[in-house]
Amino acid sequence: MKLAKRWVAAGAVLLAAFLLALWLRPAGLGPTSGQPAGGAKPAAPATQPGKSLDDLLAAGQRARTNASSQDTQVEICGHGVFDARTDERVIEALGERLDSQSLDVLRRAGLRLATRADVNERAVGLWAQFAAELSRWMSSDAYKEQSTGQTRLPMPPPVTRPLSELIRLAADSGSPAVYRLALSGCLDWGLKPTVCNLISWTTLAELEPDNAANWLQVAGQAQLRGDTAAWDDAMRRAIAAPRHRVGVLYASGTLATAMEGLAEPALQQSALVRTIGIEAMLSVPQNAAFAASRWCPEPQRQALSAARQKECVALGQRLQQSDDITLAGIGYGIQGRFASSDAERAQIKAQSEALQRARLKHAEPEMGPGLMSCAGIAATRARLQHVAQIGEAGVAREALVHQAQAAQSGTR
Repeated sequence: MKLAKRWVAAGAVLLAAFLLALWLRPAGLGPTSGQPAGGAKPAAPATQPGKSLDDLLAAGQRARTNASSQDTQVEICGHGVFDARTDERVIEALGERLDSQSLDVLRRAGLRLATRADVNERAVGLWAQFAAELSRWMSSDAYKEQSTGQTRLPMPPPVTRPLSELIRLAADSGSPAVYRLALSGCLDWGLKPTVCNLISWTTLAELEPDNAANWLQVAGQAQLRGDTAAWDDAMRRAIAAPRHRVGVLYASGTLATAMEGLAEPALQQSALVRTIGIEAMLSVPQNAAFAASRWCPEPQRQALSAARQKECVALGQRLQQSDDITLAGIGYGIQGRFASSDAERAQIKAQSEALQRARLKHAEPEMGPGLMSCAGIAATRARLQHVAQIGEAGVAREALVHQAQAAQSGTR
């Protein structure tokens, strides 16, 4: 299926929200019968949480084992195993129902977390309410009309309340995790709420000066406004910082647990997939990536001093240790630009490609039609919570270490 190939290339579940149609509309299929595999009627929509995920996992495995055509099966946890060749309409209708209810699950999970004593959990709760309203607005006809022909996205009035509360919580608490969530909602939407002026990347960098990711964001803003001195200063602070933590999908990892018990597993998964897509859209460190890449351009395009070239090599090494897979890749790219030989450049390229392969291989259980299976749901939760802790690049590096250990054991 074409969408499956695109999903693999995009990095599996972390971009799954943009490719939810993967399991809704299998490509290249003929006429549909509207009946699930084996001729049985589709399971009735579950309106209560019902059986546990463990029970559904076992039932799903039995159904897949008993089915005759494994290659075209699409399991939807709690609803049965369907044949993609004949059941496209049934799968699509069920998928549309789950998708239509997913934002309500996200909102309710946010309301649940917003009452917690822990300030970081409360922040995720406010962010979830903001994300649900934002997603609903971006799906509306009014948004589409306003955004037509614009280079900046219009900021819809309905999202002001939860975002304003989140920003004030960040300003009052001084928590770096809360700051990051609040700043993700203060993008250049065109009608940015004035409450966003209460927080800034510079303040976050001062609160958490040992995190290179914050200084790169400061550098990105300085580069955009043409402040070369501030850009240089922030880049050097990023190089000197001992760690690099972007924290992409921190909210999604927290919400994966908060959603438990609010809906059936398939609906929780649909809501979680939406959440991942929203957080990825809001948290991509685009300005930071541009600032780093443009500070260390190709040597043949712009002459750099020996001191700057040395700094760029150090920057590349720092970025390679980022928890963000995009910035880690940029780090390898920058280091490759200043390699002393073709052999060294080839080695750096091989390391970068190995990291990307490990990233995709680790996400294989969640790819393709298995996304909505009970096993896929369990794998998504486990992996997402791990990614929320150490980042997708961190998970990929762990996988490479395990591969090397396994290879070493095999040679003994």
